[in-house]
Amino acid sequence: MFSVEQKRAIADAVGQVLRATHHPELPDTEIQFQLHVDGKEDWNWADIKNNGAVSDQDAISGANPWNEGVAKDMNDLGKLAYTAYCQSSGGKSLISGAKLPEWVGLQENIQTAWTAAACAVAKFIDPDSLKDIGE
Repeated sequence: MFSVEQKRAIADAVGQVLRATHHPELPDTEIQFQLHVDGKEDWNWADIKNNGAVSDQDAISGANPWNEGVAKDMNDLGKLAYTAYCQSSGGKSLISGAKLPEWVGLQENIQTAWTAAACAVAKFIDPDSLKDIGE
């Protein structure tokens, strides 16, 4: 929903607002938080965490340290691809014009097809990209 730069700026701003409260129960170190933002459509949302929440190991494994996650399994790749399709098509099928369901509402064979397509792209870009998530 938000770009990487926007998520980074939002996380910085939220951290500053929290720190400015001078609340005695906040840690002196980085404040850990998670913000979930729902968009206007069911399939449109964003999770934003404090910018320091990503470990060195996550950064090495390919996770973007600015709130962009790395797929945990191959199904996540399919969901990511489908969500991008929903966003780029305004939440409507480009064939029928019907409203697109959320990922969890898709039939299993459709989820499998999206996952296969996303995995094929990931393998094309980096043949070793799926070795840590089950293929």
